[in-house]
Amino acid sequence: MPRINQLSQISDKKGLMLANELELKSPNGKMFVKKEVMESDAFIQKVIKKDVEIINSAIPTRNKVVPVGTEGAMVTADNSEAFIKVPITELTDKDSYWTDSGLKEKNFTVDEKMLNGMTVTELKVWASKRGIKLTATKKADIITEILENI
Repeated sequence: MPRINQLSQISDKKGLMLANELELKSPNGKMFVKKEVMESDAFIQKVIKKDVEIINSAIPTRNKVVPVGTEGAMVTADNSEAFIKVPITELTDKDSYWTDSGLKEKNFTVDEKMLNGMTVTELKVWASKRGIKLTATKKADIITEILENI
């Protein structure tokens, strides 16, 4: 059984949490959520809608979809998507998000083969979106410069 400080303590504002979703309900009324429930999308939606409030610091995170170019974001290899890890309490019902396991299907690996498939113009745009300033003009030199700066 996990330690109490590793579990999310919650306040169930609307009485939505069922007994089988709780790890324990202590005599003083404190409620702690099972880890598998805390990681579920249904629980996250309850937090987003403010039906359930997480009281302690054991707040799970999700990978929020953000614009490419957002500082600190993980960007897919093709620059099509970017993700930044945020506590679920910062999400709104307008946000899209992914679990860590869901991101495993995304390709974040930038390699020479992928870059060789692009034109010089595409490479320049791709590098610009990643904040890489290029000085080279030949395709091979541009690829080398990108690989050195990622």
